[in-house]
Amino acid sequence: MARLPRRCLSCGELTANRSRCTRCTVARNATRDAARGTTAQRSYGAAHQSVRRRLLPLAYGQPCPRCGATMHEGQALDLGHSDQAAKRARLPGDRIEHALCNRSGRFSDSASPMTLVLAPTRVTHPESPPGVA
Repeated sequence: MARLPRRCLSCGELTANRSRCTRCTVARNATRDAARGTTAQRSYGAAHQSVRRRLLPLAYGQPCPRCGATMHEGQALDLGHSDQAAKRARLPGDRIEHALCNRSGRFSDSASPMTLVLAPTRVTHPESPPGVA
């Protein structure tokens, strides 16, 4: 179903988007991204990216440390921290989590079996990711 046109919150131009026209959305995102700084300035530089690259393949088929749901290839997954002190110290994360779980703001300091994503063995689960037969 087509969306009714509405006025852009920034310039007032009619748009089919939710709140801003495409031009204003691009400009707003560029301004916000510039204010946030580069990934390295936000402590997501080479060390963070290297750890994430190493752990990501091991996380597929494992339960998310925060929600317990199985993580699948193709899902948005982030490198997270199992220890709040390490996060405050801006150290690279030590486990893979669903991006939504990682960015939710909830933090679980509990030492549960789900935090053992660093294990070198890969456990396969019979269920398939959504959309895969």
